[in-house]
Amino acid sequence: MRPTSPASLVRLLWIVWIVAVSSCSQTDTPPTPADQDKYLVGSTQLAQLTKDQTLAQLTQSAALFGGVSPSLFVQNGCTVYRLTYRTKNVDGSDVTASGALLVPIKTGPLPLMSIQHGTIFTEQEAPSNYAPGTESYTVGTLAAALGYIVAYPDYLGYGESKQIPHPYEHSKTLASASYDMLQAVREFCKQKSISWNNNLYLSGYSQGGGATMSLQQKIESETPMAFTLKAVSCGAGAYDKTNFTKFLLGNPSSGLPLANSQYIWVMQTYNRIYGFNRPLTFYLKEPYAGRVQSQGTSAVVDVSLNLALTDEFRNGILNGTDTDYLKALKENDTYNFVPKTPTLLIHGTDDQQVYFLNSQNAYDAMKKLGATNVQLVPIVGKTHPSTIPDYLLRTVQFFSTLQ
Repeated sequence: MRPTSPASLVRLLWIVWIVAVSSCSQTDTPPTPADQDKYLVGSTQLAQLTKDQTLAQLTQSAALFGGVSPSLFVQNGCTVYRLTYRTKNVDGSDVTASGALLVPIKTGPLPLMSIQHGTIFTEQEAPSNYAPGTESYTVGTLAAALGYIVAYPDYLGYGESKQIPHPYEHSKTLASASYDMLQAVREFCKQKSISWNNNLYLSGYSQGGGATMSLQQKIESETPMAFTLKAVSCGAGAYDKTNFTKFLLGNPSSGLPLANSQYIWVMQTYNRIYGFNRPLTFYLKEPYAGRVQSQGTSAVVDVSLNLALTDEFRNGILNGTDTDYLKALKENDTYNFVPKTPTLLIHGTDDQQVYFLNSQNAYDAMKKLGATNVQLVPIVGKTHPSTIPDYLLRTVQFFSTLQ
């Protein structure tokens, strides 16, 4: 696979996607009252952007899109809403969640893109806040400017459900929160006479990559006729948590504090959700356990992860005796299925946060199971953050071929 496209190809890909998305047209479908309130709780308009305002907003983030001028792809303005909707907590209880919805200001039926966001550490970053510099403000506005209705779920633990702990990298609830927002969007579109043509595209990077793959599995296995799922693009997700964890525990890792905070967050999440109720000192040596206990995800752990972990925890995973934790990891592996939808896996080969082995292992497993419509695109020499522009542009190319 080749690395980043030349500038001329990048421009061509944007133009192709613009033409493909803009070519969709049909008569609007009138709203129907059936099941309008099964998922949707409420909505609030956050912003309304003209085409010129959209262009100005995206120009501030041009670097994120590989330096391509936003004037090449801004086709329309959009209206931004905050939706609240019903979903389930990790224990199966009812909870109200939220997300951003961006609706292009244009006529005719439109496709919908559900974008699952990457790791965030603050409430301000939640998509439904639509704050400058956040994913929904940049990537979401970009997709809406190209003519997609855009669903951007907050997941649990942010926005309307910020009172509960975020179930970080818990595949089941990442999928259900995203899926239930799609159902709420359907009800909202009926109420507002917004014509969604039922075509659905899924996209996400980092935590969003894993969430997207989980959502894809849920749709394809449980309700394959609910949406016309056209294409899925997953970037740099931790799909193979079992082998990724074993690699981190058995080998030197980057020691990046950001990466370590994410790994430790996963441990704490599974410890809580699966009822292990082990003290932090079971997982981490001092002084790291104390730091995390007092500072949470902002604690600085700046050594190779395997040096910060206790021998008891490391050995239990590596020799297979910690069967409870290994079972939790396996439940959150997301790649053991045959995609029914064209699927793209994109990953930087020098990613020191979510290692490339996740995408390679996922691709190999899917192919071994008989998958014929999955592609792996290694972005040679790129890291976790530096792969993002490539991910966006490759996703554009991929989706443009499947309109």
